[in-house]
Amino acid sequence: MPTNGEADSIGGYSSGCLLGGQQLPSRAGILIAHPERKRDFGHPHLVGFLQRLSQQVDSKLLIGDLSQPRGGPIPGGHASHQNGLDVDLYYKLGAGNISVTMINKDGLSLAANVWKEEYEVLLMKVAAEPRVERIFVNAVIKKELCKKYPDNVLLSKIRPWYYHDEHFHIRLACPENSSRCVVQNPVGKGSQCGSELAWWFSSEALDIWRQRDGRQVERSFSLPEACRSATL
Repeated sequence: MPTNGEADSIGGYSSGCLLGGQQLPSRAGILIAHPERKRDFGHPHLVGFLQRLSQQVDSKLLIGDLSQPRGGPIPGGHASHQNGLDVDLYYKLGAGNISVTMINKDGLSLAANVWKEEYEVLLMKVAAEPRVERIFVNAVIKKELCKKYPDNVLLSKIRPWYYHDEHFHIRLACPENSSRCVVQNPVGKGSQCGSELAWWFSSEALDIWRQRDGRQVERSFSLPEACRSATL
């Protein structure tokens, strides 16, 4: 269960915890894909953001992980989602709420039979939200957006990252009243559709991806002292 009291995001996105977390209600416009995981808790800023977003789009939001009730490291070595400000949204779910990839097997091109323009519209809509600091997507998806919106500075928020072929990861900025939340460095200027994106298709990046593919990464986390009692 979450802690009682005022909401507070403590520490970093990959080394922190959540006080006073709220559970995202499953309601019209929202589908929580895996409620059995109990990773549907977040800072009220995140919960409110998702509720508002669900009212502004035509299709249902397909929600993956937020955070655990008190944040902290997620079993399995997943690094982020620790301080209640991260959420995964699926593009599409198949039977049994199994996620559907948007990328072809070559890892270099979009699966045209499943990718839809509405996904581009949703990504740009989310990027326009002032509270949204970063959106992580597969590099192939960022490349597609760069074709459509080459000079749009909102693309600086949309960051390529490994995997993320069947969902995108939204990260909100630290809340104003969470003084112990660790602020990330600002994203770069411009659309970052040039050399920054090209690296993700280089032999170096592809070798790293092949080494990571399917491998469970074991991690240890050093949490802030303020999280010790919160996550027990």
